Amino acid sequence: MIKIKKYLNQIDNNLFCLEDCTIIINMDSYKIDDNLIINEEENTISLDGLLSKIIFKDISFDFILDYPIILKYHSIEKTKDTIKLIFKKDMDILEVPLQKQDLKEVVLYVERLISGKERFKDIDHLFLKFYKIYSDISTMDLVHMEVLISQVLRDKNNPVIPARVGSDPTHPTLMNIKKNVFNSSLINGLAFENVNAAINTGLITTTELPPSILERLLTGELVDTQSKNE
Repeated sequence: MIKIKKYLNQIDNNLFCLEDCTIIINMDSYKIDDNLIINEEENTISLDGLLSKIIFKDISFDFILDYPIILKYHSIEKTKDTIKLIFKKDMDILEVPLQKQDLKEVVLYVERLISGKERFKDIDHLFLKFYKIYSDISTMDLVHMEVLISQVLRDKNNPVIPARVGSDPTHPTLMNIKKNVFNSSLINGLAFENVNAAINTGLITTTELPPSILERLLTGELVDTQSKNE
């Protein structure tokens, strides 16, 4: 296995490349001047987290950082879908600004998660990031973490159902957990404030799911009753 230290060297909060390299950022997860700010006068890009691929002459790998960084490039190539950054040997390619993660940042992360706006490479990355953020400040067990994440990860072809029971569980889409209730059923939706969204679901949905605990509670059928014929 080729050692990363052959290509990258960290000194304090800065990372240096020991060979020429390229970083490619897919713009699916970013919006310029929002969570990705380019300063072409100083040749820097500020991001609140990095999902990218780094390419050297004889090796390439995913380059993912779950905290704010400043990239310092030699040159840049931009298209609608990607940003390509060129770095030269021995360059200081990125800096991690000194900061303190407080409770507010954790709350903002959860808001992004349940709103379907958090960036992630795959399911493992999303779960590990969630665990890392909460493990130091909370006793939340893994089962509860799994339940939360399984609700925001929906099937790409049919967002009515969770990705874990969908057609492609390993490639889910992240959706706003507050909107999922209106996708799932008429009765669930009526329990919340957006009655129009609930009625719309009841009129056009083609997916029939078994009643949830909430639905059974609302309809007075929480306790199963035996058929009179039994």
